[in-house]
Amino acid sequence: MSITIRGNQENINLFDNAKDVTKTNRKSIDARALTMGNSTDERIEAKRALARKQAMKLVGDAWKRDENGVAQRDELSDEKTKTLDKIRDLISKKKDIDNTIENYRQEYGVDIDSQEQQEILEADMKTDKLENSMQLQKTSDSQMDEAQKQVNKILKDNNMINEDIKGIEIDLNF
Repeated sequence: MSITIRGNQENINLFDNAKDVTKTNRKSIDARALTMGNSTDERIEAKRALARKQAMKLVGDAWKRDENGVAQRDELSDEKTKTLDKIRDLISKKKDIDNTIENYRQEYGVDIDSQEQQEILEADMKTDKLENSMQLQKTSDSQMDEAQKQVNKILKDNNMINEDIKGIEIDLNF
């Protein structure tokens, strides 16, 4: 883009004289070197940058979920291994106890079909039942505690007090 100015000779000579005086104080810029951005290219590049950013976030989130899944799977695998080890230990202890009982039975001459053996077996069964009922009692108590904690959490989250839930029936049967 160029600009052409035409004038008469006298004005040009005056202009040249004035130009010599102000030439040292003025800086000029060549407008041809200035590039004006192409708005279409800029928008395309901005959309590409946004798409890159969104893709990186998507991949990053998927990677985090995958790492969490792997960590949970590893944790469950470790827990399974520990539980299996405990079961194996308990089985071996039970076998040791059964062998000890059999050794004592033979040592004291108690016959398998005798009344004494039957009383021992009945006493063992009663003991097992008591242990199981105690275990169930502990489990139900812990479940009740957990249910109470959940109810309290719901009350707190909803800014409610005990008076707000009077008359509401809550079924705690699991």
